[in-house]
Amino acid sequence: MRGQFSESCDPLVLSWEDNVIPQGMYPALVVSLLKEEFKMLFKKQIPYRNAIKLQSRDLGVNILLVDTIQWLEIYCAGPVQDACPKLRDFVHRSIQSVSSKFYYSSNTLDGALCLSCGAGVCHPNEAVSYITCTNDECLPREIGPRQSCWFKRSATVSVPCGASANELSSDRSTSKIPVKMSNEVQQSDLIRLFKDSAAHYMLIGTALDVKVDDLLPIPGAATTNLILVFQRWIDSNKEVTWRKVLQVCDDFPNELGKVKADVESFLSSDKAPNKL
Repeated sequence: MRGQFSESCDPLVLSWEDNVIPQGMYPALVVSLLKEEFKMLFKKQIPYRNAIKLQSRDLGVNILLVDTIQWLEIYCAGPVQDACPKLRDFVHRSIQSVSSKFYYSSNTLDGALCLSCGAGVCHPNEAVSYITCTNDECLPREIGPRQSCWFKRSATVSVPCGASANELSSDRSTSKIPVKMSNEVQQSDLIRLFKDSAAHYMLIGTALDVKVDDLLPIPGAATTNLILVFQRWIDSNKEVTWRKVLQVCDDFPNELGKVKADVESFLSSDKAPNKL
């Protein structure tokens, strides 16, 4: 079955910190995808509790999800060059949603099954130019087209569940962002939208290019530190825009994917400030 779904590309592998998929994550992820645009292939379903075939008409592909206990394997059959990065975004958004409901860590590591040793997972570097295997006996090597298709920047901008494909953009810098994107950034809105991700204040502050080395990781102080991060950013008057906020979320989809969806939903609502 895996072979039928891997004719065009190798599967995407998502692993968690403890090298085991959180309990309940796999079935909840399937349900989350079904609530979006994915459909079950009832006539061609496979009789395994750890594998399921789904179809995405919007992406024009069939996918196979396999729970190996250690990691999640995602196979894609169809126009993989266009579909793989979009599918990866869909899955990450669903994982963010499921993780927030179950209070699980949504920090996952993307990779591909290692074909050299067969016993490890290969992870790409930031430039997506080479991959290194979790098996120390495997040497780093250039990433091939069968793996790189997953890690290209998606041609769509992640949006909340239920948004239409027409609302997606082909380029982040010229994306069809809400008109209210140009509205004034207010600290109260930032705190409300980012409060559940306060633990990432160091990452957020670094991405916003503000001082964070004096913020101590004292238990219970994450929200306070996040407030200081946003206050320093606003006071700096350095590219204080909602576009910059979304750019930060884009740069760290594993940690801030859900926040981005919340920000976009907020900007599209009548709750956003009217000041330009």
